[in-house]
Amino acid sequence: AFARTWLGGEFQVVPNGLDVASFAASEPADLDPGRRLLFVGRLDRRKGFPVAVEAFRLLVERHPDIRLIVAGDGKERAAADRLKPPVRDRVTMLRTAPRDQLPRYFAACDRLALFRMLEGTRAALTIAQPASAILSQRWRFSQGELTSLGH
Repeated sequence: AFARTWLGGEFQVVPNGLDVASFAASEPADLDPGRRLLFVGRLDRRKGFPVAVEAFRLLVERHPDIRLIVAGDGKERAAADRLKPPVRDRVTMLRTAPRDQLPRYFAACDRLALFRMLEGTRAALTIAQPASAILSQRWRFSQGELTSLGH
């Protein structure tokens, strides 16, 4: 009734297509040790992959144990390859991971890198929400670090 009052006309509710239970019950993937930042999606400017790579490069300077795990592929893949060897060595490129394996990668990582440049943030956060319950709170960044990533 609320939606009909505000939206009017005919509409249909489409449920979230993610199997939230598979995220909650997932065993972590076997990845190299360290704090892990996960990027999932098409490696494209629109998805913010070059921004995620640059943010990672800046974070490595202050957090030498950090790693970037990338599940996806696309035309901006070279952004990771342009990193200098000590930093590039901390990037794991999984290519396009099978959808049923994604919960394992979310469970193994500490943070999700979400840099959608042209899409609605609400939609991207809705996609990420099931995983956010699993991502640990083991580390934080200072306000200065977060601000410097947004330049």
